[in-house]
Amino acid sequence: MPSPFPHMMCGLPVLPSEPRNARHLASSMVYTITMAVMSETHDLMGRATVARQVEHFLVTGTSVVVTGAPGIGRTAFLDHIAERLSTTHHVLRSTALPCCADVPLETLHDLLVNVADSAGDAAGMDRRAALNVLSDLARTTALTVILDDAHHLDTATADALTLARRRVRGLTVLASVPESARWLEALPPVRVLTLEPLHDGVVTKLLEQRYGNLPEELRLLVVELSSGNPLYAIELAKALRSCLKPLRPFESIPITPRLRAVLDERLHFHGELDNQVLLAAAAAWRPTRRLLAAFGSDESIARAEQAGVLVSDAAGCLRFTQPLYGRHLYVSASVTRRRDTHAALSVLASDPLEELRNRALATRGTDRCLAAALAACAKEAARTDPSLTLELSYLACVKTPPDAQETLATRLLAQSTYALGSGRPLLSRHLAESAINIAGPSVRATARLQLAEAAGEDSPAATEFLDAALADAKSDARVEARVRLARARALHNQDLEASLEEAARAEKAARQSQDDDLLISIESWRGVVELTSGRTEGAERLEWAHRHALRRGLSVPAVQARRMWATELMHQGESARALAAVHDLRIEVERHEQAQELGGVLSTCSALLDRAGRCANALVVARRAEHLLKVSDPFASLLARAAAEVNAGSAAVALDRATRALEKAGPSHGNRAVALAVVGRAQLVTGDVEAAVGTFQQLAVLTEHMGMSDPAVTLWQADFAEALIAARQPVRAYRVIRHALDEADRLGRWAALVGLSRAEALWRAADGDATGAATGLRGDLDRWYDHPYRLDIARGHLALGKILRRSRRKGLARVALTEAFERLTIAGAAPWAQAAASERALLEGNSDQQNGPSAVEEQIIEMLKHRASNREIADTLCLSIKTVEAHLTRLYRRHRVRNRRQLIDSLDRARP
Repeated sequence: MPSPFPHMMCGLPVLPSEPRNARHLASSMVYTITMAVMSETHDLMGRATVARQVEHFLVTGTSVVVTGAPGIGRTAFLDHIAERLSTTHHVLRSTALPCCADVPLETLHDLLVNVADSAGDAAGMDRRAALNVLSDLARTTALTVILDDAHHLDTATADALTLARRRVRGLTVLASVPESARWLEALPPVRVLTLEPLHDGVVTKLLEQRYGNLPEELRLLVVELSSGNPLYAIELAKALRSCLKPLRPFESIPITPRLRAVLDERLHFHGELDNQVLLAAAAAWRPTRRLLAAFGSDESIARAEQAGVLVSDAAGCLRFTQPLYGRHLYVSASVTRRRDTHAALSVLASDPLEELRNRALATRGTDRCLAAALAACAKEAARTDPSLTLELSYLACVKTPPDAQETLATRLLAQSTYALGSGRPLLSRHLAESAINIAGPSVRATARLQLAEAAGEDSPAATEFLDAALADAKSDARVEARVRLARARALHNQDLEASLEEAARAEKAARQSQDDDLLISIESWRGVVELTSGRTEGAERLEWAHRHALRRGLSVPAVQARRMWATELMHQGESARALAAVHDLRIEVERHEQAQELGGVLSTCSALLDRAGRCANALVVARRAEHLLKVSDPFASLLARAAAEVNAGSAAVALDRATRALEKAGPSHGNRAVALAVVGRAQLVTGDVEAAVGTFQQLAVLTEHMGMSDPAVTLWQADFAEALIAARQPVRAYRVIRHALDEADRLGRWAALVGLSRAEALWRAADGDATGAATGLRGDLDRWYDHPYRLDIARGHLALGKILRRSRRKGLARVALTEAFERLTIAGAAPWAQAAASERALLEGNSDQQNGPSAVEEQIIEMLKHRASNREIADTLCLSIKTVEAHLTRLYRRHRVRNRRQLIDSLDRARP
């Protein structure tokens, strides 16, 4: 029997053995090269669901059109489907080429060359003969025709396949096109599926698979520029890995010949596009429609939008749909053309910063006055637009005359600071090292301090930098205070007492320098460390820092001090004051458009809203914080979203974000602790109690090592005890509860008692005293009716309902569970409300009929419909296989079935 997959043997591309003619040989060679190129991205990470959908449609007789941008992986995707179908289908595979678009039936002959008696017979077939061959193939086995780049099909082949699809039973077509081809719309029936850009996490996994662990800055740059395109990501990473120095603003990005060819083809595919308009869009900081209209007509702008090259963003600026298009166009233009474009933009710009930026790029040589203006504008823009700040500070350095070495060192150091804030640690380190070579002692000490911060507080390299910086800083009290504060931070995870002593020396130096902002930073940090380690005097320091911060406007230390004080108020149970404080701060920061501080303020606001039981609002705020912090602080970005998601959204999403945050926590024990707390709670919500116990145990060891004893900081002890009880480890649970209660009593953290009371009641019930547990917990909940931690109160009612239901006190359990459900619904705590609904359904004894699937179960059901294995479900939803099996067991029992096939049939029958 002829091979059902003529161009593939053992997964490797091969040429047909007998090419019909020169054109077919060229076609086959291009096809082979394309396959070799795309085999590098032949990985279905992020595509498994779409692949299962395509297979399902083809098996059920529905033709499919797969669309996607160039380089998105359409060819590799079709290869995968062909391999999967080749065991059960006749698969005919071909690629339509532009050079054959005008040759009648050329692609059809190429499809049939390996199933006809000879190559000559295939070349001589007319449409009727081809239909007969397709009919013969489809009689015994289902037949699938797979066409890549179907938009290049010749008209005769398109018509023949349309007719064959109507007349031949068992024939389906799978085609890939950049955009839906018209003839495919006539196929009865047809589904159009789009290969969307890969998520950032999937691109990261792809890069790790190909190149191992890339530097974080390089990875972020590749993810940003590739915009989810796997080919772009792989080629960019390949080129950037060879760079010896980090890229500075306006420097050309190294591009492989393959990627350059793809970009040139994409940008020149529409020959009518105005290249000058596109260059202006690439050169301008805010390319508005009015600005670009000065370089071309409105029609030329409209053509670029219709071609999918430009798109209008929320601010009304025209951006490239793929960031790499703009970078490639800009660096491909000559220096003269770029300068002329910037000169024209400087005349047309209405924004002073835009005018200054373009004037600097349009002029040659150094300019002392221009450099000073650029440095001042960079400082002004630092809080509103970090990327623009980095460009302006770079231009300030470029325009600084060579005889002003100390000034240049100061500006290099400022640029280093901006680079670090923009998520560019490698560039920050390179700039700081450059400043050290030409700077005096004070600037040199500050540069070494910058290097220590870029290296990470807990790294050995940071200690060396800080020691050297302290030696240089003796003559400058302000710099000495900054260095000593950094040393205190570095010592925190190693020796708490030594850390606090160094912080005291930093305070003394700061008072000598009379730098109020620096003093606020030191006192805020000391206050937090003292409180988390069980020293009540830390609250006084935080209150002092807050009072002085109110007089300092919106400087970075002042904003941080106000955030810390709002958090401490919440820990004290003063939720109304805490929310009012962070709300006022948020309004001020938004009014002054300080984007860099806004992300941190929003993350604090989200955490306080969540603890106050306004979980849905917290999730909305956290999503905005995640976006703002994505570049400057990836760890805080992921953690803010995860912490809000676990209580108000999807536990699976929370677990994914928290796990990724844990990976980015680095050596910082504090970051690891808060990330572990969220991971553990997410695992508890999903029912993976064994994993939750392991996570919380790591957290317990870490916090003990840090001396972090305050139970009000992350409220993880009650969750740990609950997980231990569910895992049938009551003795360990009791120890956790007892220790946390003792610490809460010692530190006066009364607000943390409500969660611990819930955990204690669950432990007493597990120990056999369900009546005493219910009585005690009910009394606590009545006493704390107006407790500020509304979510913990609602979870307390849920725990009470569980205890009463299990002790068969149905009437009281119904009251408790109804109260829990109503409170959790009002709070917007969807996962917990679902748990309350499940308990109530179990109470009524009709869970099979009334209790719908949870959010996690709905995702599992959807993946079952696409034939996902337990391992695939576990990997996709970040669950253990045992947890997936437990969910499936509950679903089988609920629907009275024995396997997944019966489950899907039961769900289909139940669908209205």
